[in-house]
Amino acid sequence: MRMGIDVGYGYTKVVTAHHSIIFPSRVGPAKELSFSLKEGTDALGETVEYDGEQFFVGEKARHSDVTYTLRTRGWIESKMYGALLTSAVTRAMNNGYTASDTDAVIVVTGLPVDYMRDKTKAEESVRKTCDRLGLHIAGINIIPQPFGSFFDMFYDNNGNIAGSAPLFKRLGIVDIGYHTTDYILIEDAKHNIEKASGSVPTGAYEIYDIVARELKNMFDRDTVTAQEAEHCVKTKNFKFSGQNKDVSTLVDRVLSQVGQKITGIIKSKWNIEGEVDVVLLTGGGGALIQQHITSIAHTHFLISDPQMANARGYYKRSVIVERKMNG
Repeated sequence: MRMGIDVGYGYTKVVTAHHSIIFPSRVGPAKELSFSLKEGTDALGETVEYDGEQFFVGEKARHSDVTYTLRTRGWIESKMYGALLTSAVTRAMNNGYTASDTDAVIVVTGLPVDYMRDKTKAEESVRKTCDRLGLHIAGINIIPQPFGSFFDMFYDNNGNIAGSAPLFKRLGIVDIGYHTTDYILIEDAKHNIEKASGSVPTGAYEIYDIVARELKNMFDRDTVTAQEAEHCVKTKNFKFSGQNKDVSTLVDRVLSQVGQKITGIIKSKWNIEGEVDVVLLTGGGGALIQQHITSIAHTHFLISDPQMANARGYYKRSVIVERKMNG
């Protein structure tokens, strides 16, 4: 069985030949719930065991007394990362396994560009997860996260070239995630220009955080949650005293501010290499600031369903990996 797994700061995404799965990257210690309106047993993957501990994962983690977040570089070796991987693989096997699938599993996943030196640690975490689930690993491939969108854009589900990447001398990919923005520059559809690739510690969360603080002051609220801010950014309305208030000016200003910050860092790296032919925008934050980073290149466009693009690309990459393994 082949699967692409994208463990993001905000959401974890899994793609197999038959299904696409997404759930919040939330993990908390499991506990006995005194009451639930949900009858029956948990869906597979909502409660998992890792390193001898039980965890609630995804939406169910809201029931935990505390929840853990992926923020530091050491998350690759953390129990939280292991719990998210365990949940992702469990959900994939439950939703995507068919009689035609082999027992061996091929997993492709990614790391932020600046974390690729931790590739071996990530491979070990994937292997450890699959071993504990009793799965035989046939192959593990760890790639820089934005390359997932490259494979999604220019390859089909059979692992064959389906796009026009070879026509571009320099192709840039900007992956705007929840806490980080990763960028890569690909030359001749083959080579990643490493000195022009990297990570920016800015993403959709910074947009929501700034908007939440501004709304708190603007409407004299004690607190504005990240969920309220996210809804506000997407709708440009904020509900106050039972009425929807137009806050489009505030939202546009923050989007422009964060967009300029990301643009400045990326352009400083890419301008040294010469003109970029086209830029692909991807990631959950791609749609938010698309119009605010147009100066990076003359031509840019947003990948379809950008939040799932890396996971889809990882799956397509797994098809290629399997083909190479089979000769």
